[in-house]
Amino acid sequence: MSIYVTGNSHVGALAQGFASLKTKPDDMKIFALGSGAHELTEFAERQGDQVVMRNPDYAKNLFAQTGLKGVGQNHVWVFVMGSHNSRILRGHFWRNAAPSTLQMVGKRPVSEGLLTAMIEGDQEKIRDFLSDVKRVGARFLVAACPPTRRDRFCDEQGIPVEVLRYVNGRACDAFFQWVTEQEIPLVRPPEECIDENGFLRPEFTKFKTASGSPDPHHANAAYGELMTSRIIKAVRDAYPDVWKLH
Repeated sequence: MSIYVTGNSHVGALAQGFASLKTKPDDMKIFALGSGAHELTEFAERQGDQVVMRNPDYAKNLFAQTGLKGVGQNHVWVFVMGSHNSRILRGHFWRNAAPSTLQMVGKRPVSEGLLTAMIEGDQEKIRDFLSDVKRVGARFLVAACPPTRRDRFCDEQGIPVEVLRYVNGRACDAFFQWVTEQEIPLVRPPEECIDENGFLRPEFTKFKTASGSPDPHHANAAYGELMTSRIIKAVRDAYPDVWKLH
């Protein structure tokens, strides 16, 4: 039985950090299914006792890394998805708009109902996927994506800090609450990586890609090392019977 840590591109930091750990399970593998952009689509479906990937990229990468066509009961899974909110935040909408709760003068007010609809629409297919994984009886956890980066949205796009903090916080809280209500084990980001506004601290930020171009939203290996340590502990706590095999 293997432990597979997978999801969107944020697993890259986890893979880099995992490589630096001195003590780690031999049978844990970290790999990306593909772009988080596909999380808005029906990227998977339940077929009998497993959840099969419908998205071609996800299906290809899952099979290449595991030899499996779907998620089932034979392994432990950690899914990194659901709390990366760039789809809600990207663009320039929030530069000129703000949640009505904040009562910001000169900004287009966005009602709490509309904000809730935006968040639920963004998370809908991810929640469907996780619900299906639960239905087939798989052993699994959800690992949060790294905290949102202030530099991209505030410094580059001009979104006010209080708007980013509120919208991002509402989205993360909604997802974490849903996961908790579903009684799915949840691994939150390390507190030492989060600043007073809930954003990723600069020292845990990846500023350049491997090719040298600017990296807009990922964390670095230092974050990955801390987070994978938390994931390993969470797997051990959630599934002690499986952990004995490692």
